[in-house]
Amino acid sequence: MPKSSCILIAAVLMIHTLDLAAQTPPNRWQSIHGQPRLILGIYEAITDDAVLANLADAGFNLVNTVGDSESLDRLHRHGLYAWVNLGGDLAIPTPEKDTGQAEALSARINRLKDHPAMLVWEGPDEPLWNIWYARLNQYWKTKDTLEELIDKLEGDEGVELRGLLNRSNDLHARGYLDQADELLNDLQLRLGESVSEALPTWAEVRRRAYALGDALTRGFKLVKQLDPNGIRWINHAPRNSLAALRHYNHEVEMAGCDIYPVSARPISGHSDLVNQLISSAGAYTRRMAAAAPGKSVAMVLQGFAWADIGHADKGKNDNRPNFNQTRFMAYDALLNGAAAIMWFGTAYIPKDCELWQHILATARELRALEPALTAPPLEASVHTRAEEIYGSHDGEGPTVMLRRTGEDYVLIALNATRHGLAFRVEDLPGPLDGRRLHRLGTEESHLVTHGAFSDGIQAFDAHVYATSRRFERKYPYKTPR
Repeated sequence: MPKSSCILIAAVLMIHTLDLAAQTPPNRWQSIHGQPRLILGIYEAITDDAVLANLADAGFNLVNTVGDSESLDRLHRHGLYAWVNLGGDLAIPTPEKDTGQAEALSARINRLKDHPAMLVWEGPDEPLWNIWYARLNQYWKTKDTLEELIDKLEGDEGVELRGLLNRSNDLHARGYLDQADELLNDLQLRLGESVSEALPTWAEVRRRAYALGDALTRGFKLVKQLDPNGIRWINHAPRNSLAALRHYNHEVEMAGCDIYPVSARPISGHSDLVNQLISSAGAYTRRMAAAAPGKSVAMVLQGFAWADIGHADKGKNDNRPNFNQTRFMAYDALLNGAAAIMWFGTAYIPKDCELWQHILATARELRALEPALTAPPLEASVHTRAEEIYGSHDGEGPTVMLRRTGEDYVLIALNATRHGLAFRVEDLPGPLDGRRLHRLGTEESHLVTHGAFSDGIQAFDAHVYATSRRFERKYPYKTPR
């Protein structure tokens, strides 16, 4: 059953000047039964048949599962595909050090690979970042414990040791990590306290990170041998260097990261890019594309409030993404190159809450657009420009994607700025002249004249225009504008 050949779709027509644009490949759709498909997934092992029916009706086609035959049978009955997280089982040592790991992984793959619902094999979640994060936690714990001990000291000794700790903090903040740790080790000796085990050097942490990437690559190669048609996927944290990410992405068909920017600055920190806004979904999509040349990009979006997963901050992070935010993040990822959209966190929210309905509504909308999204790009040079306003932009119009399917055209405009934009789309293909572009989800339509039309768009919003309203048949309601 051919499920995973990578379909190369040449380019989306992007108008913005994008960071990493020269490295950003287009959407590369995975194929299922020989057809390029938009993958929409839910990061929750759901066993409720009514919920699975709702997901299938909304256009989802991929659901996380624990990976037993009963779970796969249940998904198959609903026309859904399964993804299985292989976790640490995927890390295969070199042959001379293998004590049965390859055999155990083989047994796990062989047990499920021929099931008609089996589609995606995922590696351990955020493996690269977790190595660095574990080391950071060691540092933070040691530093905080020493600070508590020093605070109890009085006189000259307390002043001296406080000065050494401040020096260590300064070195760490300036990137001199090993030198900062040396001072922490000295402080432990001075205090006569063994606050932590000897901290590995940061060079050793880096070595461990690359070694894990090698082990996962060996595991993914074995998965490919056993299930040539399965889709291999790795999900990263929204962090780490491009070089390290590429090291982990060698043997996968899909790679991406999770990004959760609502609220803008949760206490846990949702990423470390300068852009902490909701448009970081698109920014990280471009980064993940640059980290996985030739691969599909799968982005994991926010299906929770930070308070839902235990990160409340005096009420500041209690808000779940609203419909406009949920919808915008999905389009922001798609127009920046994503070929798969997943949602994480729905296990922590009730299935009668508004956010759950927003996710289903967004999925319905995207699934209805799938024939256009996965169609070959048009070889046309479309331009957009916006009127000059008070904002700090220089007349760039929204980013756009233009597709043709049959006799119909679909154009998506995305405004990833803080400002509403009055804009004009120009140099549209000749066959569009004299035709109306309906703004889906509204009563609006725009006549294309001399290859152009004008409209306005709110901040952090996406408009979908089409020559036929057949693409809005899945809209559950009019967009709230």
